[in-house]
Amino acid sequence: MNRLPIDDFSDADLHALNLRHTWVTGTKDNRGRVLGRPGSIYDIPDWNVLEADRFFGLSGKSVVEFGSLEGAHTIALAQRAGAVTALEGRDENIEKTRLRLRLYGVTATVLKADIETCTPPKADLFFHSGVLYHLQDPVGHLMRLAPLSGGLLLNTHHAKTAKEEYVAPDRKSHKCWIYKEPPQGYKAGLRPFSRWLLLEDLLGVLGSLYSRVEVLRDTVERNGPRVTIACARG
Repeated sequence: MNRLPIDDFSDADLHALNLRHTWVTGTKDNRGRVLGRPGSIYDIPDWNVLEADRFFGLSGKSVVEFGSLEGAHTIALAQRAGAVTALEGRDENIEKTRLRLRLYGVTATVLKADIETCTPPKADLFFHSGVLYHLQDPVGHLMRLAPLSGGLLLNTHHAKTAKEEYVAPDRKSHKCWIYKEPPQGYKAGLRPFSRWLLLEDLLGVLGSLYSRVEVLRDTVERNGPRVTIACARG
């Protein structure tokens, strides 16, 4: 087990660090102590990163992560991939991601970006967890991503029912559920509302963009159905 910089913190220093920031996630050091929020522990690596490694093979590859939150996925990706760039829309999350990376002894590039509208750098793999359901134009976003990477690991909520429709840049009408974003907080998107697609519609969009689309897991969580999908081009 490799020693981490955070392992050398005294209990008092770690406690002070936890008080200095408003954390929404927690991660453990090699001594089992929690950096961040004890009630929301992220494993490093968690299931999503392990599946990305199993399906695509991360060793030596370039990865762009969409939505770093507080860096738990970023750390796990950086431990396995050749180079990682994390795109995050909130300044406080960028600060905490960079701090957590230093404390776990890994390196990644963390950039501020409006994921709804930005054009990400090209990469071997896009790691996309917990972001798509905060976007107003999820179809247009996925269309922009597909030519820029050989693969996509997508983890997102999807709609159980869809009462609305919207015409996306593919000129098709897509059924969706309108989700009103909370006015503030880490779970809120950057815009007042977002669109959740039906799973069958989401899979149809992905199938038009990638040659291989595989549902790895589809579960029901407190906030609704959530799916993990692996997509590959060529």
